[in-house]
Amino acid sequence: MHPAEAGGAFHEHGVIFCICTRVPSVPCVNCITPLSAYINALMTPLHDTRPEITKIDEQLIQLLSDRVQRCIELRDSGNGITSDEEEEILSYWLEEAADFELDEERMEKICQLILVLCRNSGE
Repeated sequence: MHPAEAGGAFHEHGVIFCICTRVPSVPCVNCITPLSAYINALMTPLHDTRPEITKIDEQLIQLLSDRVQRCIELRDSGNGITSDEEEEILSYWLEEAADFELDEERMEKICQLILVLCRNSGE
């Protein structure tokens, strides 16, 4: 049995090898089809996640809209978020960013933009 019939390719350090020749990205004639199938299998998950990313984006937008609405309601009731509370919110974001291993500088900017969005909405 030719190695291609048993899955004939492997991935090592970002390079695809043909088992029978061990030449990077240059399969023998017998390995072309299995190698193409292997490459397609590696690529498929990227395309399958796009709808999930779109769904997450939709959820983020909905959550931002909900947050803006709640802030407007608080402000209209005379209990708007104070600058001290905004500092607490920012601190919370930075702690969470660290816990989730997210870039703290970028998360700080995102939080500040959200605070401005909420502060200036409905005026």
